Amino acid sequence: MERCQGKTKSGDRCKRSVPAGSRFCASHGGQTEETVSHADSPGETSRQRDPVNTLIGLAMLSAVVWAALTFKRVFRF
Repeated sequence: MERCQGKTKSGDRCKRSVPAGSRFCASHGGQTEETVSHADSPGETSRQRDPVNTLIGLAMLSAVVWAALTFKRVFRF
């Protein structure tokens, strides 16, 4: 049997065998050629950050900080 073409979380190649007619084991069935090839290239991550999600996260964080500071000022902790 052939060896799985998938990558583990640490970036190593999977050691499991694959079923006939497949290139990936059951655990790595969701990986595609693009995911595997990007993981091989140095300096690149397989997941790029979306700028909108980053902006939303920063806005939520600032709202939490503002609420905490306001709560502290109102109740004088």
